[in-house]
Amino acid sequence: MVCADNFFTNANDNIEHLLPDRIGPAMLADIKRAVSRTLVRTTTASRAFAGADWSEVMPSESVEFADVAAPPFAPEAGHLDPKRFSTPLAVTAPVRGALYYSYLNVLLTPQRGIVLETDNTCLEWGDKSAADVFYWRNLYFKQIEDIPGVSFALRSAANNFYHTLVDNLPRLYALHDTRYRDTQIELLVPGSLRPYEQYFLNRMLPESVRIRKVECNRLYRPATIVFSSFLSRPLSGYLPRKYLEFFRERTLPSRPRQKRHRIYITRKDTAVGRRILNEGELIRVAEQFGFQSHTLEGMSLAAQIELFFDAEAVLAPHGAGLTNLLFSDHVGVVELHPTPTAFPHYYFLSQALGHRYRCVCSNAPIRHSDFTVDVKAVGACLADILGARTPVGVGGVSALKRN
Repeated sequence: MVCADNFFTNANDNIEHLLPDRIGPAMLADIKRAVSRTLVRTTTASRAFAGADWSEVMPSESVEFADVAAPPFAPEAGHLDPKRFSTPLAVTAPVRGALYYSYLNVLLTPQRGIVLETDNTCLEWGDKSAADVFYWRNLYFKQIEDIPGVSFALRSAANNFYHTLVDNLPRLYALHDTRYRDTQIELLVPGSLRPYEQYFLNRMLPESVRIRKVECNRLYRPATIVFSSFLSRPLSGYLPRKYLEFFRERTLPSRPRQKRHRIYITRKDTAVGRRILNEGELIRVAEQFGFQSHTLEGMSLAAQIELFFDAEAVLAPHGAGLTNLLFSDHVGVVELHPTPTAFPHYYFLSQALGHRYRCVCSNAPIRHSDFTVDVKAVGACLADILGARTPVGVGGVSALKRN
């Protein structure tokens, strides 16, 4: 069984029966918030593990983006600068005395303080505190199981394809450090591995690491657990160049590229929204530029990698399928967003990989809305990234005038 991706709740269940009947809904909500804020505490790795033997995994990488067409960022990403970026300094240390909570995939202090650097998604929502999103009861009322030896927690709280490739797998880079070379390490996996996790672990894990499945909702006390920083920042897919070289040499096909695919990723079969309401009209425009539609849900991971390895350009609504840009080389990208502002995960991922990025935003109310796209704006962006003025001809694949 694979653990659910929705690891958070705002509810403090079963408090009501402890309170007088005359407590109203507003007062009850205030009491629940007060309980959470009292019991859910956070700390930093440097404070929680002050005596640990820290070493650097990856230095901070600072870059400036010249001549980029940055989209208007969503308010949640207002702290990010579209013209420049710095990756975090990544560090590692084997630590003792920590607890591991498999439901949230976070490390805790013995006093149940959540180590913030082990969560990669709570901090995306700047208007909420940890007490608003972490369920306090399970931090205290679970039996603790001891894990001997040295461990490493694979996942973060968000485990979709994007977060696996941008957040979770890059942390494994630390295990290739010489300090761990002769150490037998157990990789803690709540539930079962997803097929794409197994695919990449087969290519990225050192020989000294073996997989240990753990229960999905339990507190563990590892004798020693390896702390390893995220190499990315919340809402940004930018990864350090040194890591990208490490990752791509282990995962890319061992053959020359053939830049021959112009890919449109359709979300018509997805259950989580961001479907294009006027997709027929959009596809007709895209086909004039030589694009073909692909439903990634029906493709194997190996087939997706092969497809994007040979990509020339990619058109897609915002979604995890764009993570496959990791396997492409200097392609044109047009991303479609439902709302008037963009979540810039793939903007920054494109900057890290040298892709030519453009974005078309729409007017839907929320980020998961189905939406209508401005096909004229899309056509202009496609012409821009392909170096074409306008498509020539009607129907089918057009001959393109090149600048």
